[in-house]
Amino acid sequence: MLEAGAGTLERHLGDRVLTVEHSGDSLLLEETRDELPLTPRERQIFALVARGKTNQEIAQSLWIAPTTVRRHLENIYAKLGVRTRTAAATCLLGILDDEARQPTPA
Repeated sequence: MLEAGAGTLERHLGDRVLTVEHSGDSLLLEETRDELPLTPRERQIFALVARGKTNQEIAQSLWIAPTTVRRHLENIYAKLGVRTRTAAATCLLGILDDEARQPTPA
């Protein structure tokens, strides 16, 4: 519920994000899709990959088996439509570049 004085309400459903923003006497509604349709754990692993960590380093830092890291990476690659770490990182950089090009609200 968006109450008086509250600025923004955001709800996530799958890869969709619904944002309701209070502006003056109006409510602005925006629905967007998440650019990276990954689970929270996949995002965590992907972020470590993007930082140049190896599967072994990721496994140690997250207290999971290297084979589990590999399986998460296979799922990430499938969701992004890529085959390698480099291609996955390129997808991430492309998304970040797109966000940087979007105008900031005044």
